[in-house]
Amino acid sequence: MSAEEAHIQKEIRAEQSALKISLWTEISFAAIELLVAIITNSQAVLMDCVCDLAETITAIVSLRLVPLLYKPISERRPFGYSQVETWFIVIKGFMLLAVAVGLVVSNVQIILQGGRHVNFGIVAVFELVAMVVGAVLTVFLRRKNTSLESPLVEAEVSGWYMDAAVSAGLGIAFLAPVIVQTRWMISIAPYIDQVLAIILTFFVLPQPLRMVCSGMRDLLMMAPEEEVVDTVKGIARPILERDGFHNQFKDIIYEVSRMGRRLWVAIYLRPNSSVISIERWSAIQQEIEDALDEEFSDTYVELLPEID
Repeated sequence: MSAEEAHIQKEIRAEQSALKISLWTEISFAAIELLVAIITNSQAVLMDCVCDLAETITAIVSLRLVPLLYKPISERRPFGYSQVETWFIVIKGFMLLAVAVGLVVSNVQIILQGGRHVNFGIVAVFELVAMVVGAVLTVFLRRKNTSLESPLVEAEVSGWYMDAAVSAGLGIAFLAPVIVQTRWMISIAPYIDQVLAIILTFFVLPQPLRMVCSGMRDLLMMAPEEEVVDTVKGIARPILERDGFHNQFKDIIYEVSRMGRRLWVAIYLRPNSSVISIERWSAIQQEIEDALDEEFSDTYVELLPEID
């Protein structure tokens, strides 16, 4: 095994390790949440459980995808398996959106039927514990992903961050009926759980929406977000300008596309003269690619002369 292959295998194992930790924590939490939802009759906890089950299914698929994503580009697969990763993230986003919409409809029906009583104390304690676990997993996975720069692990980081934030809000909200024992609180108590579940849904919705929009943008080969394009230009321009290389060309056009974790950058340059140093051209191209790799981890750069 070559040094490069050994490095790739090490990265695969590291990425799978991070995903496995997230997966087993999600499985444990889904089981506990289901038990708490049954005991307390809470729709908010049930929603958390269903979302975690959806996350568990997608995490299992993620583990299977990882080795494919490190396979090299070929004539048969010019994008490698990056499209598979992007499709997977889009499907995951649609799945979470469908779950959220279904739970909103269910909770509206319960409210119209007169609400439902919930054991607020147990739910509050559970959600506050879930907040701590979610915060710990968020920090741990984010640190692991500093070197990996994996979109799959980043999706898990976002998921645990949202779980921690949501659990904090629910824990505080469910403490209110336990602490405040007034007449008006008792009168609205049957509806608190359903209202919180609906609010929780709308709080969670932006994340899967961003996943779907970003994935569809990639699949349609549209330019990525403006900040990504600006970062590419900010890295490439100083290299081109150095030693007057930038001044040898009348016009420079950047075309940036992304698929999964892989970024393609085509830089079109219109030369002032008919003579170009291929050796220098190749060196500049490699330097830009190396610089972008430090920011985006997996980048392919082409410097292309634009000839009238």
